[in-house]
Amino acid sequence: MLFLQGPKATISALAFSPDGELLALGGSAGSIDLLDVNGELTHLAPDVVNGSTVSGLVFSDDSSRLYQVGNTQCRDYYDFGEKHWQSLGFSEQPITALAELGEGVLAIGTGQSFRLWDTKRKTSLVPQFREPSVKTIAVHRDSRTVAWGGSGSNRILKFWQTTKLEAQQIMLKQSSNSLSFHPEGELIASAFDWQISIFSLATQIEKLNLQGHTGRVSHVSYHPSGRFLATSSWDKTVRFWDTTGEMLSTFDWQIGRIHALAFAPDGLRIAAGGEEGKIAIWDVE
Repeated sequence: MLFLQGPKATISALAFSPDGELLALGGSAGSIDLLDVNGELTHLAPDVVNGSTVSGLVFSDDSSRLYQVGNTQCRDYYDFGEKHWQSLGFSEQPITALAELGEGVLAIGTGQSFRLWDTKRKTSLVPQFREPSVKTIAVHRDSRTVAWGGSGSNRILKFWQTTKLEAQQIMLKQSSNSLSFHPEGELIASAFDWQISIFSLATQIEKLNLQGHTGRVSHVSYHPSGRFLATSSWDKTVRFWDTTGEMLSTFDWQIGRIHALAFAPDGLRIAAGGEEGKIAIWDVE
């Protein structure tokens, strides 16, 4: 169990590097930092006046880039070789959600659209989808499937197998805060309000509804093995749920409302980001 102190703002985004050696931290005041295995903190972007909340962080597969969503005074990604921030060349701004599909292709959402972006050729791939807002994106690489959810009154979860032209959709009770594919790709979890819904992609029917949190569920993430699901909440807890929907465990690390959650790629550790820069990292087993 490890408690760490990041920048003095709410930790709003977390991401482990592919090798698990670095943890990227995003703050509610726009800060972006790297935490190494020795607990050393490296500032990539400081707090900014009227800075927007960093809502997403994604490492590239080769760890050469760190993509960020939310800091409007910072460019799209940090290049670790060049050691500075660079732009994707993506003209439709601001980017509101982002995930990597693999082979240099990003899934990008804005306030107007969802599309795939080829980072090597710096061009959009077809088709593109017009959307009133995109808040969260999840990808399942093996099946080349992407899913996205909107904010506010947009209560539709859309998913698209990229080898096809049309996306399918699932009607939600409320807009989704966070999405996560089961590693086998047959199920997707959606966090909303105080609950989590798990849907079958084949039938678009809700299979499970998980209840127990007493505050907004901020993040949902399947363990890499698929054996259980982790959720974080403004009720200041992280909870684990098995595949039948039974709550396995509850963790309250006294770090305030939890806004961010991330598994290490090997699934051995999990990190949660709370208020006032507080971070908890612990062993899953």
